[in-house]
Amino acid sequence: MAIAAGSDILASDFIDTSAGAGDAGKGVKVDSAGKIDESFQKAPITKKMVAGETINGATLPVPIYQNTTDNEVYACIANDQAKLEFIGFAVSDSTDGAAIDVVLNGIVGGFSALDEGVKYYVQDTSGTIGTAMGTYEILVGIAISSTELLIQKGNWEYIGSASVAMGTAPQTLTSPTAARFAILVLAADNGTTIYDRETMPIAKKGASTVKRLTDTTNPAGFQASWSGDTITLSLFGTLLTRVEGTAYFYK
Repeated sequence: MAIAAGSDILASDFIDTSAGAGDAGKGVKVDSAGKIDESFQKAPITKKMVAGETINGATLPVPIYQNTTDNEVYACIANDQAKLEFIGFAVSDSTDGAAIDVVLNGIVGGFSALDEGVKYYVQDTSGTIGTAMGTYEILVGIAISSTELLIQKGNWEYIGSASVAMGTAPQTLTSPTAARFAILVLAADNGTTIYDRETMPIAKKGASTVKRLTDTTNPAGFQASWSGDTITLSLFGTLLTRVEGTAYFYK
């Protein structure tokens, strides 16, 4: 029975494992080591969502993202910038327009032959995970057993790059929509002198305009500004004639 105000408390009112809703109102009893059984811990969040394609998650959980146009879920692919926003794992089978169960956090079971203690990433093959990063770095979790994965979502994951080859006219770069941060690795010259390669960080919000001085005697350098999905690079001063390098994008 459940513990109620004004009633006697019995030893049977306390349990050391939970069977779920049937044990509502009962007290928690620690085990011989003074610990609480994992069955009392908060369960992962599982949400009914709508599949935008055929997904077979019942056999093996499938990493998915939610499309912002139709709000349906699709399998993640690590070499497609439109399919990188991992939100969780589909754990049931479904087809386009039908409901599907998605685990959004916590522990996901149903895998096989995972390497315990190793991080897993979305792969370039649709809906698969592995221990090596795909084209872009999309962390999905860490294996805690051969069949279970603790969902983890990465910070500052690499999602692409763009080449810079600019003369005296400004150059624009199109950033991935999901990008929040970029590192510009650039070298400038004036036709005869090549200046040291410079590393310049820039953020989509906040420090969205940056400037790098390459010559202090004859003040000159290059600058970048980020607005929307466009980074604009330009030279200032009269010394420099060319900038080359690469922009690396992160989310």
